[in-house]
Amino acid sequence: ACIVTSGDLALLVWVPYGSRPGWDLPGGCMHSGEAACETAEREVCEETGYQVRAVKQLSWNVFQCEIVAERACRNPVDEGFLRKNWVSFWQLDQLQYRGNTWGDKQGLLRGALSPSLLSLVPHKEDPQALLQQKQRRATGITSDCANRLNMHDQRNAACIVTSGDLALLVWVPYGSRPGWDLPGGCMHSGEAACETAEREVCEETGYQVRAVKQLSWNVFQCEIVAERACRNPVDEGFLRKNWVSFWQLDQLQYRGNTWGDKQGLLRGALSPSLLSLVPHKEDPQALLQQKQRRATGITSDCANRLNMHDQRNAACIVTSG
Repeated sequence: ACIVTSGDLALLVWVPYGSRPGWDLPGGCMHSGEAACETAEREVCEETGYQVRAVKQLSWNVFQCEIVAERACRNPVDEGFLRKNWVSFWQLDQLQYRGNTWGDKQGLLRGALSPSLLSLVPHKEDPQALLQQKQRRATGITSDCANRLNMHDQRNAACIVTSGDLALLVWVPYGSRPGWDLPGGCMHSGEAACETAEREVCEETGYQVRAVKQLSWNVFQCEIVAERACRNPVDEGFLRKNWVSFWQLDQLQYRGNTWGDKQGLLRGALSPSLLSLVPHKEDPQALLQQKQRRATGITSDCANRLNMHDQRNAACIVTSG
């Protein structure tokens, strides 16, 4: 097999057959009279269309290879051309690998790639990436986050939307473990992960946001650009929103099994300021609560005086002297 590299990316193929399908190095069975490096070069061409040149032996049966020509092989052989993907160092832990082939291929890939942030840029000659870029233009995606953040990978994604010392959460009522969650969801064809996150926030909350930083594999820090930008419900419709402070994070019922350590990411994005207990000025729920307090005749100023607007059962320690 070959590890085909270009810049900070390596070429993998999806092998759908066998007992453990997954991503694999392009490679296969020898033909009579072939040297191992010749087998590797031929198999790469038959599986991907790329003509390659083996430049170094990395293990007993894996070679480092470089591309010599594209679309050199045009006639499908055996299983035909396989689905291709150019992956970076940072993606290696996230992949489903085909089982029992080519030894420690993940270790070999790590040795062949460098952990550069620029490795998130798609391979300039990758037909799949070029097709995805065309699809993005066709769908009217106007966000510049893919280029701005060097984030062209496609995956489900979410946003941590902050305003001052508060973060925006949505209540997801469906699934086996409903609860508060980061706004986010499933990718559309041709979208970069940051674009998915931006779109999902708008569809779930109405806020148009701008991804400004990647916080984890599939979560981005986002800032509000416009309110009520999305007005037409999509899929499950607009979700119930809540702006929460650092101090509230331990009190929430979170939706299960989404976006990794979202509570940890929220803690990192928020500061434990006492002012963070003030409700967000655009939070409909907080505004409603203020109206309800006025309607019930509440005249105490303690909520504003103590910066305490959370609602819960409470008691006093009354002292004298």
